[in-house]
Amino acid sequence: MLRRHKEPRHGEETRLAAKIRAVQAMSAALDVLIAERSGGALPVDDCPILTALEAVSFEAKGTP
Repeated sequence: MLRRHKEPRHGEETRLAAKIRAVQAMSAALDVLIAERSGGALPVDDCPILTALEAVSFEAKGTP
């Protein structure tokens, strides 16, 4: 049985676009954080945000 793919409604497109913008903003903020840390003044390994993100990434991949 084939399901018909419904076209997204305007409200759904708006919510999706807002989520995309939020993820892009987070990505830009992390890029700044990484650049500040990798410049040598602050060690990347000591950043709790980057450490937490790395841990979550490994958990999602099933890597210990």
